[in-house]
Amino acid sequence: MGLVAYINNSQTSEKRGVPRRTLRLEVGAVTAAPTPARLMIHDLSPTGLLVEADNCLAVGEQLQVELPGSGAFPARVMWSSGRFTGCKFDQPLPRAAISAALLKGVQAGEQRPSAPGDLGAVQELQDRVQRSVQVGEGSVEATSGVEMETSAGDDRLPLHVRGRIMLGLAVASAAIWAVVLWALGVL
Repeated sequence: MGLVAYINNSQTSEKRGVPRRTLRLEVGAVTAAPTPARLMIHDLSPTGLLVEADNCLAVGEQLQVELPGSGAFPARVMWSSGRFTGCKFDQPLPRAAISAALLKGVQAGEQRPSAPGDLGAVQELQDRVQRSVQVGEGSVEATSGVEMETSAGDDRLPLHVRGRIMLGLAVASAAIWAVVLWALGVL
């Protein structure tokens, strides 16, 4: 089963007893329908989740939500408004299940929609790093105006940071020489 996930750490204005993590994660679910349902999770907490489904889910309906790497968890539909449904888990989710779902959103190499504006900052950074690693070990790739060095075992600072340090040292050195020459009366 292919998974598509996006994570957004935005704060909501709602006052909830349990913090929710905003994400987009496509999962499967077993419902009363004869065929498994495809759900898009929009937010997730230990006690519940907000999902979007093609088929309308009825209030009170019981379903088994399949979270990646954690198995299926029973939940009950608490409200439904068109394609969006709020569900409450029968038992609070373990932290590991929530972490696994969130990690699926940042795992490298997943299939994602190709629209450039749809990717979040984390996904864009991961894609840039993945492309630079694919270029080859010891090579430099210019990405968005920033050079990224990729060499195994090389713990040097990036080139642009080293350049700024060298410029700062040159300016500091010139300032010290100016003070020395001024103190000697040459300037």
